[in-house]
Amino acid sequence: MRADNHFVPTAIARGGWGPSLSGHVVGGLLGWAVERAVDDPQFQPARLTVDLPRPTALQPLEVHTRVLQDRRRLRLVEAAVVQEGNTVAQASALFLRRGAQPDGQIWSQPVQMPPLPEVLDAPSLFIRTYGWGAELQNPDPEWAQTFGPKYTWLQETRPLIDDEPMTAFTRAAMAGDITAS
Repeated sequence: MRADNHFVPTAIARGGWGPSLSGHVVGGLLGWAVERAVDDPQFQPARLTVDLPRPTALQPLEVHTRVLQDRRRLRLVEAAVVQEGNTVAQASALFLRRGAQPDGQIWSQPVQMPPLPEVLDAPSLFIRTYGWGAELQNPDPEWAQTFGPKYTWLQETRPLIDDEPMTAFTRAAMAGDITAS
């Protein structure tokens, strides 16, 4: 939740690896911050890189952003999560100006997704994760990491910041940590 110029994590934001914020919460907060640093709707996110060099404690934090490059066709933004004067997480994002699509059709392999799970109301959870793919079909870890498509379905059940609606970009930033695990 927001408090003056900083954020105060709630207990629901705790990660599963000890007394620290979940990586998906930190990534979502960084995604939220870089997106707000770009005030032109003609720019769309093209890349987000999040680094979590140390745990983010369950205590107040600040988020700082700065625009590194502001050009006609691109904006490069960086953000940092700071606690007690130390950077505990950082991100850089590249935004590109929207343009006309070229003529022609781009081929891509068709993707067949499994059916979505039943949506359940779960107010005690921050995020609900379901996975499908090779590791569920074969218990051998080597095989699971090598063969077959894998799918993850995520459902955020709580807002990231107060009652502010989440954008698709913030949701993707949050999902990035979950799917990287």
